[in-house]
Amino acid sequence: LDRTCSRIMKGFIYFLLVAVVYGEVVDIKKCENVSDDKCTINEIRITPCPNSRTTCRVYKGTDATIAFDFVPHFNTTQLKNRVLWGQVAWPELDEDACKATPCPTEAGKQQTYSNNLRIGKKLPSGYFTFRWEVFDANDEANMCCLKATVQIKKKL
Repeated sequence: LDRTCSRIMKGFIYFLLVAVVYGEVVDIKKCENVSDDKCTINEIRITPCPNSRTTCRVYKGTDATIAFDFVPHFNTTQLKNRVLWGQVAWPELDEDACKATPCPTEAGKQQTYSNNLRIGKKLPSGYFTFRWEVFDANDEANMCCLKATVQIKKKL
């Protein structure tokens, strides 16, 4: 079971990280237990997602990108990030979010986060909700968080 979760997480993160050029804006779900006072997420784009009116569909063995525009309501010199699938953290994600968005951050100033993911061929097919967190390395209460659902399918 741990191997399966690890494989799922690896592929899902890789998927999340490919969404700027052809990305469609997808619905943002709020993360429970994360204050709206800390961050505003304006838009999330996942590439390739050809139709924003349906759940984003990605295919095994391909790349995906996630990008989102956000306004932190806190200042920090160092950001970290993590992706959760259920309660399991994605193991292969580099925790240094400053590689995906400029640091330091300024309260009230919009910036864009963008990261690429490989959708592993061994991931299970189905619908999955992921939780993406970007937070102050010195105070996790200062957090931007979003949830989105994607469908992972075998490429025909």
